[in-house]
Amino acid sequence: MTQRLLLLLPSTTYRADAFSSACRRLPVEVDVVTATDGEVTLPDGGARGALSIPFDPDQGLPPLLDYARRHPVSAVIGVDDDAQPLAAAVAEALGLPHSPASAVAGTLDKLQQMRTLAAAGLPTPPLMHRPVLKPRRGRASQGVVRLPEDVFVQAYVPWAAEVAVEGCLGEGGMQALAIFDK
Repeated sequence: MTQRLLLLLPSTTYRADAFSSACRRLPVEVDVVTATDGEVTLPDGGARGALSIPFDPDQGLPPLLDYARRHPVSAVIGVDDDAQPLAAAVAEALGLPHSPASAVAGTLDKLQQMRTLAAAGLPTPPLMHRPVLKPRRGRASQGVVRLPEDVFVQAYVPWAAEVAVEGCLGEGGMQALAIFDK
C-alpha cells in the first residue's frame, strides 16, 4: 500500500530546499501543499506533487479533506508557524496522529510556551515584563523606548552553535526531519 505524506510548506519559508531534499529520501509519496500567497520554488527532483491551498484552517481544511478522500494520506506535517494550525486540523479530521490544537497554539505564543515550560519545572531564561530600552547616557528619558505589550524580552543563553531542529514526535520518540544552522 502506498503511503502519502502531506507536507504543508509556506511559500515564505527558507526551509524549502532542506525539506525537499528530505522528501526525496523518503520511501513514500510526498505531496507538497503551499500557501496561495506565492509559489515555493522546489529544487530539481523535489516533491512528487503540489497543491496551492490557503493556510487558514477555515479555508484550507475543506479542500485538503476532499484531496485526502481521493488520495489517502498517512501523515501531515506543517512546516513553520503558519502551517501548524492547519496541519493539526487536517490530521485530527483524518484521524491521524497529531498535536492537539491547544498544544499547537501553545507553541505559537512564545510567552505562553515559556509559562507552560516553567510550570512543568523546565528551566527557562529569565523574563522581563514591560521592559524599556534605555541609552547608557542621557537625562529626562531621552532615547528611552517602552516596548509594546505584545513584546517580551528574555535573557540570551549563549551556545557554541545555535540550531533549529524540525521533527515529529511519536510513541517511539522523536524523529528528526531536518537540522538548520541558525
